[in-house]
Parts: sequence; structure tokens; C-alpha cells
Amino acid sequence: MIYRTKNSDFELFKKEALKWQEILGLKEWSLHFDWLLMDSAIASVCYHVRDMAATVRLNKKLRLPNGSDVKFIIRRAAFHELMYLVTARLACIAVNRSYDEEEWTSYHHALIRMLENTLFTKY
Repeated sequence: MIYRTKNSDFELFKKEALKWQEILGLKEWSLHFDWLLMDSAIASVCYHVRDMAATVRLNKKLRLPNGSDVKFIIRRAAFHELMYLVTARLACIAVNRSYDEEEWTSYHHALIRMLENTLFTKY
């Protein structure tokens, strides 16, 4: 089925992304939101690690299986896109051939600490 997202869906998407930004300790990231037509993705994120800025986007037209729980899909998409920010610095280091070992060690520890603070205390 084709589902055209509504303003209320976009607001839910933003609310969920901001919730996960807080939960995951991504407070240093500046988030911007966009609601536009995309080829096939439900959502996407574009980020710049050096500036710690990201644009999180929701598609205006979703292709979904019949009977889909649209709210659940939108909430999960927001979480999915924020997970890219969790690993953004790691990805940047991985593709940079002259990575800084101290930077890697620092981020590696920060990532583990974030997971520890968000998951270990709840489960």
C-alpha cells in the first residue's frame, strides 16, 4: 500500500528522534528535520561529524505492506536513523586512512559507556 505521511506523522517522527537523542546521550548533536519525497526509504539521515549536525528526514510517501502499523514503523524509523549518529564517529574513523588511535580509543570508550548507561540500567 502507498501511505502518504501526514503532519501528525512528521511530528511523531521528530518527537521520537528527540526522545532517542536524549536516551542515547547524543546531546552534542544538533538535529534538524525534513519531510520530503524520497525514492524508496521510509526515512534517512545526513550528518556531518565535524560539525556534529544532522538532518533526519521522513519520506512523504511510504510503500508499506497492507495492514502495517504506520505509527510503529515511523517510531522505529526515527530510532533507526538516530542509531546512525551513535556510530557516525566510528564510521568516520573507519574510512579515514590516517585515523588517530587516541580518538578511536576515546570514542570506543564513549560508545560503550553510552550503551552501558542506556541498556545495562534497564535490563
